[in-house]
Amino acid sequence: MDIDRVASNTESKINCYDAWKDFNQANGAMLSAFEHLVPEQLFSTPQQKAEGVSAVKAIAIANAQGQRIYTIDQNNLETALSQITLDIDTENDIRAAVESGKQVTTHQSPITYHGWTGAGYIITDTESGAGAYKISGGADGAIFILTLFFFVAVFAIAAFIILNTSVFLGIGLLVWEAFGFASWIYDIQNAQSFEDFSRGSAGAVIVGALGFLGFGGVAEALIARWIGIIFGTALTNPFGWFY
Repeated sequence: MDIDRVASNTESKINCYDAWKDFNQANGAMLSAFEHLVPEQLFSTPQQKAEGVSAVKAIAIANAQGQRIYTIDQNNLETALSQITLDIDTENDIRAAVESGKQVTTHQSPITYHGWTGAGYIITDTESGAGAYKISGGADGAIFILTLFFFVAVFAIAAFIILNTSVFLGIGLLVWEAFGFASWIYDIQNAQSFEDFSRGSAGAVIVGALGFLGFGGVAEALIARWIGIIFGTALTNPFGWFY
């Protein structure tokens, strides 16, 4: 969940500037935490806990994984940007914020948490303590779409085989692919890193393509072989061509 803006007017009862600024900063962190806590409470069930992500949670997860946490201002902007590996839009947003006089807190590289890959970063106004608590993501969105497209395609082929070739072979392929699809969902839900997510998706595609060898004809097997090679290469990205 992402809350675009929360406006407030605060004053210190003891007329203390530092106390006022600290309160604004603590209040912003609390509101950011609500962005993951509220969906978790809404969608969790007694059987399964829902997981959400916010800026403060993403930074906390990165810290728990051993990543360096950066506080970036105009004095260390170039050094920090040379050491972090976030997506280009996030890095541009960080640069623009720091160059306008703000301070940014973020982590070293994207995290993957229950299938979501992205970063959390906080843009702080150093004069007031107010800030923008932001998340960015989508690195594994393209992989998700590619893998989902693959399963849609093979389910369609299985249906075609049932209707036009062999009910037995088509149902066998359908069961095989359903098992592969369920395994893929399990893998991405339990991925703890971007590499885990990529490997799980690549494995699902390759196993899914192998289903044609057992249940399809020669032509389908050849098609599946090349589908597996192309998707497997795209998803594991061994040569750095895709992302």
